Amino acid sequence: LIDFFDLNYIHTMGSMVDLSIGAFIAVISFDKTKLYTFLSKLNKSTITLIYILGFIHLYTYTLHNVGHRIFISLFMTFVIFEQCFAENSVFKMGRFSKISYLGTLTYGFYLLHTICNFIVYNFLLTIRSKIGMPIVSDLLLQPILCFSLTLIAGYLSYKYFEKPFLNLKSKFA
Repeated sequence: LIDFFDLNYIHTMGSMVDLSIGAFIAVISFDKTKLYTFLSKLNKSTITLIYILGFIHLYTYTLHNVGHRIFISLFMTFVIFEQCFAENSVFKMGRFSKISYLGTLTYGFYLLHTICNFIVYNFLLTIRSKIGMPIVSDLLLQPILCFSLTLIAGYLSYKYFEKPFLNLKSKFA
């Protein structure tokens, strides 16, 4: 058995809690349960408050805390649910075509973001002494560089690997 609480060892099986939370919300969405109805009818103030608290929590705790990891899974599941099913959304990202295009790149993001984060982290580690302001590096440079590199890697992955395979679908349909 994988010890979920052994935070020095990250294993695919350690993600089962995250996947289970996603599966749970999928089941309640498919079956249109009472919880689905409750969540889909939340008012704009409640949705906004959840987003504010969620983002504050994301930027104030470390991922190596099990409770924080479960919170992230719950929060991200809420974001997906809210964007897909909430009747009173403050905004729907799907209305923005440029942002919606990023949805086509998400598989590449999923596969490559850890590598991109690793590259940026190590790059910043080598130049941190020259910058002299680690908080600027951690709060400003690292997120911007990680996102930019992940965006580029995701685009290249989609264009040169995923799209050619997707184009094969029509030949086998």
